[in-house]
Amino acid sequence: MTRPHRLKCIPRSSSARFARRAGFCLLLAGGVCVFTVSCKRDEIVTYTIPKEERLVLVEGSRDGLMQASAGPVQLKWTVPQSWVPEADRPMREATWTIRGKSAPVEVILSRWSGGAGRPLENVNRWRGQIGLNPVDGAFLLEARMLVESKAGQVQVWVLPDPALEVDAASDTTMIAAMLDLPDASWFVRMTGETAAVLPLRAEFMTFVSSLEPAGSTVGLEMEQ
Repeated sequence: MTRPHRLKCIPRSSSARFARRAGFCLLLAGGVCVFTVSCKRDEIVTYTIPKEERLVLVEGSRDGLMQASAGPVQLKWTVPQSWVPEADRPMREATWTIRGKSAPVEVILSRWSGGAGRPLENVNRWRGQIGLNPVDGAFLLEARMLVESKAGQVQVWVLPDPALEVDAASDTTMIAAMLDLPDASWFVRMTGETAAVLPLRAEFMTFVSSLEPAGSTVGLEMEQ
């Protein structure tokens, strides 16, 4: 005859101790998880910047220091006696009119910042203003003249070029000059009837060569 198994009862005190231990273990595990998540959240992530990237960052900061310390470059110039100054106009540093035997000729001096000194784009824009077709980079270099000034080397073009564009169908001629400085580009444009402008080329070149810094240093200086 098989005797039925008897279930052994766990003493109340032992079961209580077991429950307390189990609760403590759960609490400890939960604390470890919370601590782990908190550490993950507050963890300081570090990474290595490649050498090329570091170089760009340093150079960018250096340029910012130089721009802040140097400020804009101002110019002064010598005006031919035949140039009559006009009233101030927006977006121009100065305007003159030359009144001769034929139609008057206008001379404009302007200054633009923000990378405006792109020769091919500017020359083709000016050519379009007087009814000429655009040119390519090779023609631009062939037609360019260089004039030395105390402010730097000035690029000059005659539009249309009398030597390279003999058959250009335009009664208007523009002599345009561009001086690139670190903070801005300066432009000089003489525009009028061809018969009136071409004899004034020498005066234009003399004016361009007279450009020089006015109480400032050309270029940007490194902050010490």
